[in-house]
Amino acid sequence: MKNRSTKKLPVGVIGLGAMGMNHVQAWSDAEDAKLEFVMDHKLDWTKAVANDFGVMATPSIDFLASKVTAVSIAVPTADHLAIGTQMLEAGVACLIEKPLALTEKDCQTLIHSASKGGAILQVGHIERFNPAFTAVQEHLGKEETIHAMSAQRLNNTSSRVLDLDVIMDLMIHDLDLMLALKNSTVKHINATAVRTGALRGTDHVAALLSFCDGSIATLTASRLANNQTRMIELTTDIGFYVLDCLRKRADFSRSNNISEQDTSRILTTHLNVADKDPLRAQLANFTASIRGEESPRVSGQDALEVMRLVYGIQNALDLGGNEQK
Repeated sequence: MKNRSTKKLPVGVIGLGAMGMNHVQAWSDAEDAKLEFVMDHKLDWTKAVANDFGVMATPSIDFLASKVTAVSIAVPTADHLAIGTQMLEAGVACLIEKPLALTEKDCQTLIHSASKGGAILQVGHIERFNPAFTAVQEHLGKEETIHAMSAQRLNNTSSRVLDLDVIMDLMIHDLDLMLALKNSTVKHINATAVRTGALRGTDHVAALLSFCDGSIATLTASRLANNQTRMIELTTDIGFYVLDCLRKRADFSRSNNISEQDTSRILTTHLNVADKDPLRAQLANFTASIRGEESPRVSGQDALEVMRLVYGIQNALDLGGNEQK
């Protein structure tokens, strides 16, 4: 990793699709970094973006690695390994969009490359920076026990993601959030899916995860819905949380235990959700980690643990619905 400087960190963005352009826009007005380079295999598009944002277009990974402290990598997942290892081993901090890589071996190689190059590796699980999720995390008491979790992440069919099944594309977000909340390992996975015949595989998956501490999590992810849904519900020993990641809202309900039939005794609190943009919050954490002021909220190892659950659900589907961990 390059030496700390009081100047703005020089950064670049590799991959100028929809997500990459989000990074370009966010980096362009970042306080602690300066967007200086963009790169994409579509050279005319790269030049156009560079002109729009007043930065340099480069077709060379080697040149880019010699000029920047950090990059966002928003290329197709199959290209994460080759680009990520080259940048990390050159000492360039990398924010790699989720999923980290297609295979466990590739994830481990990227983690090793970060260690070898002394570079920060952060993975773009952006829902960790959703202010509604942050509000729930802060409200959960240290002694509060989560007994059950439920997540629904539904989307309509999109041509934007063609290389991933719905588990890697959508469900992965909620798997990451659940691991962030749970201090327990998964011991059993049950899953079922709807396959539409698309090359990218499953488009609707339901999974049941059983944890070693006796708690459970149910997750549904679909690209066959009419409307977007991003809901998480948590049942704890003292109450019930409802988290709307799409609308950035979070509620906590608890009963006075006067009567199970008397719903008027259920008290609901609307949690205070900060007005923060998740991507900009993620980039701020990334730059602070490079400067040694914070740690990456989602490290390469964190992302690998999420991917192991993804692989577990995929294996459960291949095995007819069950996998014992």
